[in-house]
Amino acid sequence: MNSKVASIILNIPKILLPILLISNLSSQTLVSRIAVPIYLTTSISVGYDNNFLRLSDLEKENATFDSQLLGDSETFDSQIIRPEIKIVYNPVLLNGHITNIRLTMARLDYGQSSRKSYHSFVFRFEQHIGSYQWLILGYSLLPEYYLRTYKDRDLIGDDWLPCRFTGETAFVSYSFPVFKKTWVRIKPGLTNYYYDSHFTEFDTRVVDTEIRISTRLLSKFKMSVWSVVGKGDNITFNSGLISTAWDRSYDFLQFGTQIECSPKSYLSSIGGYVKFDRRNYLTDSPDDPLHAGRQHLEIKSGLWFKKELFNNISIKLSWEYREKITKSQYDWVEELKSFSKQEVWLKFSYDFYLDIFY
Repeated sequence: MNSKVASIILNIPKILLPILLISNLSSQTLVSRIAVPIYLTTSISVGYDNNFLRLSDLEKENATFDSQLLGDSETFDSQIIRPEIKIVYNPVLLNGHITNIRLTMARLDYGQSSRKSYHSFVFRFEQHIGSYQWLILGYSLLPEYYLRTYKDRDLIGDDWLPCRFTGETAFVSYSFPVFKKTWVRIKPGLTNYYYDSHFTEFDTRVVDTEIRISTRLLSKFKMSVWSVVGKGDNITFNSGLISTAWDRSYDFLQFGTQIECSPKSYLSSIGGYVKFDRRNYLTDSPDDPLHAGRQHLEIKSGLWFKKELFNNISIKLSWEYREKITKSQYDWVEELKSFSKQEVWLKFSYDFYLDIFY
């Protein structure tokens, strides 16, 4: 069923958009349709993560005797600075419908680790089609993301090496109304994780589908529930290296809920969410005790408070708790692969626009 849904949605832009574009290019000239302001939001966030390498309690104890596990960091926690810029362009492609072309660029700098610092890029094309009806195409890229140090099973020795990967995600999203102020979004996606030369045995292609139901039936409230089903295929399994002899493929199920309130009094927005992610590794090989029969449940929950300070300037305070609980036939795997962490963020944003056509 997921492949059918993905096929139908992926063909929507090929069939629908050209017809709508041709039929609506009438009242306005092409220049007036594209010569519109560019809206920008710049922000700076300062944060704190009490376990930014996602170490288990056992690994924290081992780091006392082997500092290589921490890589270039001296502690388990770190302060973080996150500058970000969002660019929104709204050409008039369809009469009476909104078009958004969004580009988000961000940089995260960890005070304790230059390796952990990274860039991220997100591109989205959003086309309004009707009431509560949107077509969205998106692409995101992590050019280089550092996890932490690990040992390379293909090399002789006990040296710890930095483990990095490149992550890219492409998705298409289609939302449509189901009843009053309530809509459904279907979002198939494809994500590739390509690791550096020492850890290519973990290269993975993830295919998933999200179904989300959102509603604004209650004034000042927006509520959502969602579920994601997917599978991660270990694309380098049995590719020749010693470390690729074990299959790291997995399937997963995610679900969550979020609620946001806009009181429009002292605070402009208050919200919270909780997410659950159950992952099941598919191998049962006794030669790979780290993954055989292993499951984990990862829980994320968070709160945020947002306030408009002045015209176009806002401040947002947020908190997130994350915990991974691992189940395995081996006690040492459960102890090694379970962790918890917390993050606190304070974000300042400034909205403005550039009218570069006049």
